[in-house]
Amino acid sequence: MNFDDTFPLKLCINLTRREDRRFRMDLEFYKLGMDVLRVRAVNQKYVRRLHGYPTAGRYANALSHRLALRRAKLAGVSAVLIFEDDVVFAPDFHERLADIELPEDWGIFYLGCRHWQRPESAGQRLVRVTRALDTHAYAVRAEHFERLLRAFRRPNNPGSSAEGVLDWGVDFPLADLQRDIPTYACWPNLAWQQPNNSDLATKAWRAYGDDGKQLARQEILAGVNLETTNRIEGPEGPYLPRKPLCLHLGCGGNQLTGWKNLDLPDIDITQALPFASGSTEFIFLEHVIEHVKATEAWEFFEECQRVLVVGGVLRLAFPCVEKIWREMTPEYAAMISEKGWGDGSRRAAMRAVVFEHGHQAVWTAAGMSAILKSIGFTVLPCSIGKSSHPELCGLEQHWTQVGRAVNEVETVCLEACKPT
Repeated sequence: MNFDDTFPLKLCINLTRREDRRFRMDLEFYKLGMDVLRVRAVNQKYVRRLHGYPTAGRYANALSHRLALRRAKLAGVSAVLIFEDDVVFAPDFHERLADIELPEDWGIFYLGCRHWQRPESAGQRLVRVTRALDTHAYAVRAEHFERLLRAFRRPNNPGSSAEGVLDWGVDFPLADLQRDIPTYACWPNLAWQQPNNSDLATKAWRAYGDDGKQLARQEILAGVNLETTNRIEGPEGPYLPRKPLCLHLGCGGNQLTGWKNLDLPDIDITQALPFASGSTEFIFLEHVIEHVKATEAWEFFEECQRVLVVGGVLRLAFPCVEKIWREMTPEYAAMISEKGWGDGSRRAAMRAVVFEHGHQAVWTAAGMSAILKSIGFTVLPCSIGKSSHPELCGLEQHWTQVGRAVNEVETVCLEACKPT
């Protein structure tokens, strides 16, 4: 690849107040012999409306990328390569880049990314992206500038069906475009994000290892030599990889598309799960865990720990007695009375949780979180129907049985992630 001919304009997005990053990037670009121009990033303190983004910082970041794209459009260049100011480059960047030849149909190209779905081999050191995230080092061809500008302006729900995704940025609408725009990426990554305190997040952020490998969803890439093939080598030769399972246990009548929906007698969560270790990406239970004893729940969580891939998630929705006590409403009191479970008082509501519904255990969000953490999970509280994982958004349907008002009072959601 002739780097300068392929990417005649190279831009780096940088906040004015982050001169430290600007100086570091100037030095990195000088070492690599790159002529890169600066685009002043939009400061989130000047954002007044979010235009569909979750935070002012995320919308400011989207505005910054739109500024870079508009600059490329006005310059009339055939393509632009956009960097963010926390990018890190592989030590042998030019040597590995020299082996890459982009296909003629390329529209988006990543020097580095996190693969959210399994990529396909596309040549030496190159993969065809099916779904990838991050915008620290990506290129766009001129014929697609306008589509990205529109997508970044006011995006649809991130990840298409991912209503309620938390703290997402321009990488989600960019990932949605990958369905229509031929998108490729270096394999392995030639550029990745430096671990640091993000200007957009409120805590330290680390998405890549020191070697540039993504830390999340490593199982998607496990065992695949993408420089030559997209097959896994098995004991009897190559075979096509299986996609990790998504298990919906105790599903009842809620049949989720794309999930393995199981209920009694086909599955019993008080017994060992009939799935291989590391075979499952997501497990979802809604108003199920309270129907088994606490000791059985503990053993079930250990089974989830076994069958989940690294980075896999167990999502639980269950009644929290502390929340019911704290947030009980007239609608909830009326439901208790109508069911014949008491006089609609808080005492009646607590008694109903313990004695009715066939419950075998009583949980609080704090108690459940403590148990899951002690088993080894990383735990994150979530709102009903919302998640940072697009696949876990909009799953809960208990409200269709009890009504939204009642469901909001009694249900809490937790996500337990199997750490790396």
